[in-house]
Amino acid sequence: MQGTLQCSQLKLVALLKTFGKDRKDAIKNAGFGALLLLKKMNIARNTCAQIVDTFDMETEEFVIGGNRIKMTTEDVQHILDLPSEGDEIHGPEEKQPTELFCKYIEPGKTTIQFSSLTEFFTKNNRDDIEFIRKFLMYTIGIFICPTTQPSIRSEYFNLLLDVEGIKGVNWCSLT
Repeated sequence: MQGTLQCSQLKLVALLKTFGKDRKDAIKNAGFGALLLLKKMNIARNTCAQIVDTFDMETEEFVIGGNRIKMTTEDVQHILDLPSEGDEIHGPEEKQPTELFCKYIEPGKTTIQFSSLTEFFTKNNRDDIEFIRKFLMYTIGIFICPTTQPSIRSEYFNLLLDVEGIKGVNWCSLT
């Protein structure tokens, strides 16, 4: 395993606990209400490394004790209850600045940092489209498609352009 993923259920749960009813309702209305049910849980780094080591990239299966286990988008939907309607997403979009990336990038920066999103959540009480977009940017970056960087991959931002259509995205296919 190279680098350290920024994946953190703990950070997501801690953030969700700071939200009031209106923000939680907005998250539910966007189809991500199941995230509100996540519990604080420490996941040992060594355990994650062992699980990753059992994954066969060619067959896209876990090989545990000689048994091959395929994790489907339906399995992910049953575990995380993320929206799973619509076509599967196969990797990030082409790497060019998106409309949302250009809108949300801070002057002088080349990436959207978790810290700037966290600051947005703490400095205002918005529960509108901007809140949902930024919440999903944060969720993509720290939980659904984490990276080794303290920033969010902009390639997924096109999925957030149409907030009403977010429920129609097969988010389970990203995990």
